[in-house]
Amino acid sequence: MLDRVVVKTIDHLIRQSPGATDRLRPYSGKSARLRAGLLDVRFVVSDAGTLSSFEGTTDIDISVPVGALSPSSIYPNAKSALRDIQVTGHAEFAEVLGGLLRELRWDMAEDLSPWTGDIAAERLASASRRAMAQAGTFASRLMGNIGEYLSYESDLLAGREAVDSLTETLDELREDISRLESRIRLIEQHG
Repeated sequence: MLDRVVVKTIDHLIRQSPGATDRLRPYSGKSARLRAGLLDVRFVVSDAGTLSSFEGTTDIDISVPVGALSPSSIYPNAKSALRDIQVTGHAEFAEVLGGLLRELRWDMAEDLSPWTGDIAAERLASASRRAMAQAGTFASRLMGNIGEYLSYESDLLAGREAVDSLTETLDELREDISRLESRIRLIEQHG
């Protein structure tokens, strides 16, 4: 059930992207497997360059980092982890499909405009992008504050300086042990 919803969503985004169906049309009949976290879906390219669900062995395998699925990655100007998508299998098809997946952007205003009108849809989409950007900033700052608290105030995590100091001390100890082992070997040889 979920796999069909995901395939229909990706197909919708591909239909919204100018020229995307034209780029897929030559690969009619080729199939792909998309994996991202617990998500595992398979789809096939139709004669029209659209996607539909598929069962069986696929021509390519696409692995998407879970971080690439954050809501901020669907907006046109968002920095995203989508560049980290890994695609293996039929080289030419993989290159085209991987490129399309990296370029997919949801045109929220286009989907909202039939119900709200063009101006309201653009305003809602703009407000949504701003809200998502602010939520991302908030989450980033919150994680930074939690990390700082755990490192410096609660002593539950080692801070960067402590780790660097420990690494330096361990390196010195390793060198000392190496010199000591060399001396022991020399003493045993001349012993």
